[in-house]
Parts: sequence; C-alpha cells; structure tokens
Amino acid sequence: MRKLLISIILTQIVFQFLHSQHIDIVKKSLLNLSNDAGNYNTDFNPQLAVGTGTGIYGYWDLQSNGGAVNYIEMNPTNPENVHVVMMIATDSSSGTALSTSRRVAYNFSYDGGNSWGVPKIVPSIRAGYPSLTLYQYPNNTFSTAIASHGSPSIGSPIQSSLYIENSEGENNFTTYLPPLHLPGSNDVIWPIITQTSNGSVILAGSFSASSSLSGLSVIKLDSNRVWGSWNRFETNSTHAGRIAIAAGDAGRAAVIWRANTNPDSLIYRETTNNGNNWGVKKLVLSENGSRGPCWTGFDAMYIGTTLYITYTQSNYDEQGYKVANQVMLWKSSTQNSTVVIDSFYFPKLMKTVLMGKNQTNHNFAFNFPSIGKNTNNTRIYIAVDAFLQGVTDHEGYNYSDILLTYSDDDGNNWKIPTNITNTNTLDERYVSISTINPILNSNGNDSNWVYLVYQEDIIPGANYVTTGNEPGQDPFREVY
Repeated sequence: MRKLLISIILTQIVFQFLHSQHIDIVKKSLLNLSNDAGNYNTDFNPQLAVGTGTGIYGYWDLQSNGGAVNYIEMNPTNPENVHVVMMIATDSSSGTALSTSRRVAYNFSYDGGNSWGVPKIVPSIRAGYPSLTLYQYPNNTFSTAIASHGSPSIGSPIQSSLYIENSEGENNFTTYLPPLHLPGSNDVIWPIITQTSNGSVILAGSFSASSSLSGLSVIKLDSNRVWGSWNRFETNSTHAGRIAIAAGDAGRAAVIWRANTNPDSLIYRETTNNGNNWGVKKLVLSENGSRGPCWTGFDAMYIGTTLYITYTQSNYDEQGYKVANQVMLWKSSTQNSTVVIDSFYFPKLMKTVLMGKNQTNHNFAFNFPSIGKNTNNTRIYIAVDAFLQGVTDHEGYNYSDILLTYSDDDGNNWKIPTNITNTNTLDERYVSISTINPILNSNGNDSNWVYLVYQEDIIPGANYVTTGNEPGQDPFREVY
C-alpha cells in the first residue's frame, strides 16, 4: 500500500515547505537566485528538500478538483505558530472503507514546524476537500477556521461546514452550519474560505451533480457569527469547485473561478464592504482562439487593496490544449498579466505526455500554482507543481516536483525558480504557501522565509482509487 505524507520546510531566502500527510521542515539559502524566470534556457537549480513530518498521513491524495489549495497559514503576530490541514483516508482495505474513512486532518506547530502535536480530525465524521484560513479575534489574537464538506449527520444532505478554533493550538473547534439552499437537498460543496478586515468569514462553493441546484454560491458569517443569505454567483455547473478566494484591506475580498463556458474563462467578483455587496463579474482571461486558462488550479491574495491572481495558461489548437504552459500573475492595479515561469524555456520540463498517461487534474507541465507574500509586503512568492520530461515511473506516469520563485518588484520580474524537491522517484504535488511569511533574523541579518506544504507519494498520480487512467500497482496511496 502507498502512504501519503505532508511535510513542512523553512528555507532561506528563506523558504519553508510542507509535504502531504507528513510535514518536513528544511532551511535553504535561495539568496543567489538568478533573474528572468519567465525567459531563459538553462537547467534548474537543484536543491533537495528535507522536511519534518507534521504527523499527518493517510490514503486520499486527490486534494483538489481544480481550485486553490489553501492548506497552511502562519500567525503574523507569532511566526513560530504554523497551522496545516489536509484531506486523508484512514482505511485502505477496500474502496468502500477508503471512502467511508475519508477525513480532514489538522495540526499545529508552536516552534516553526520543528515539532508537531497529535493531528486533530476536524470534524470527527466523514469530510473532505478542506480550506484553511487564519481567524482573527477582536483582541488581535489568532486561531484558525477550516471549511470542508460532508453530511453533518447520517442521512442528512451533503453540505459545506465551517469550524472555528476557540483558541490557537487548543484543538477545540465550534461548528457553524450554513443554511441549506433547499431543505433536504444536497448543497454547496468544495468550500473555500477567507476572513475579511471586519472579522466576517466568506465561504464560496459550488454544487455537485447530486444536488437539485447547480452553479456557484457565496455566503458570509458575520463577526457575531451569524450566517447571512446565499448569493448565487453562477447558476450553471461548469466550474465544479474550481474556485479561489482572498481578502485584503478596507473590506475588500474577491472570489475567483474558472468557468467552462464558451469561451473558457477565469472570472472574479469583488466586494469593498466585507461581503455585504458584490461588484459585477470581471474577466482575468478567456480563450482567445489560441490560448486559454488551464483548469488545474489557481490562487489569489491581496497586498493592501490590490488583488493578485496566479494561474496557468496554455496555447491550444484543434487538437486541444498543449502540455507546455506558463505560470502567470495578474494584478487588479494594472488589469494585466505577466509571465512568472514559462515551461517553453525549460528544457527539462514536460512538453509531451505518453498516450493514455494523463493524470487527474494534472494535465500540464505546471499545475496548481500557489501565492504568498512576506510580512512587509515587499516580496511575492509563487510555488507550483511541475512535471519534468521523462521523469516517470515504469508505467510512464510523470512524477511531480515543486518549483519556487519570488519577485521583489511587485511581480514585474521573477528569479529563476528553484526545484525545492528534486526527487526522481517521489511524487510531490498540491503545494500551498502561507499567505503571510516571516522576516527572521539569521546570523545577525534579516532574511525572508516562506512556509509551504505539499503532498508526497511514492507513486505518481492524483487518484485516490486506481482507475484505467492512473498507475495500477497499488489501489491506494499514502501521503507524506
């Protein structure tokens, strides 16, 4: 059987990472990264990641249906306090056991990821596809909030739920169930959450095929922890959980989603009053006849009142989207995108894939970019899952590595990325960066550090149960 691991790493420039279902922490110097990450023709900078286990492990490795992966946050008032979450299953004895044992595991470190407590299952029943955000109390202390979906009780409809930790590191959570759209009907799943500047929590999710409704809905839990009413952003089912969310200063927040409409589009709506009202739909990117937004993950954050969205785009023709693609950064201040990393200029990145060897929601050279910043808003980090050409298992399925880069000029120019995992026989994917990352004193100098978490597995792929489209040696996998 395969086991998935979550790991956390702290590196220097400094960077800190996490693996899935086992979290490792490593310190690395990235001070000498070169410039021009989007346009160069050279090799990677290999830096083997070494991590510290978070204590989270299990057998469910399909972490996202194509939306943002928000699995780690650092307390900005105490950078040693780190929170992580991930979806697992605890029983791989059969397909039924695997499904019924699906859970969401949370853990906390008070010493920068060097040591971890016993993981907490939140909630104690079957749940999945979590989203983690910091929860700030009026006295400026922090805990965490976790959203996931499942049936709150036997026979009840499937819906999204919110869990707020009573005190940081306490491992006691209070449950908040949003109202159902229709009594007795399966509701919004694949939730993603953020907290706005006035203490409200915004939850966005989309309906599954088993629901009587379809599309995307958004709801707010106010600072008194009272739910408002649902706001239907979309009434079709063409995005299926491909959502990101972010909050900024002065009441700003945004929900971003990929719509498989004609044309395929990356769309957002923004609020300037903590979710009381929402602006009209605005476009980040749509198919234009030769390129379009990929469906394998995207992420967002704010610096002040400016929204930043990282996504991937690919060229296409009558045969479909091309495997080689680009990591992009879009800013609301300019309404334009810049190239972060271009796989065309990386000779080792995947340009083609063997027939029948596509992997679930990992169809391109770059998949699932994640974005974060440092505490004084002067550095932007982006990490991304990456496939190297020919780095496969014996059946021809590509292993994934994690690349990491940064910009010190508001995203206009990027350092050449570092391959922080650089493993030829391990699979690392679903990277997530803490929204805020520390500046710490190291040997008398202030240095930038970044916390990341990702999933590690001994067999490539992203299916929790083997199908005809995924590796077939073992039916389930373990996360590290």
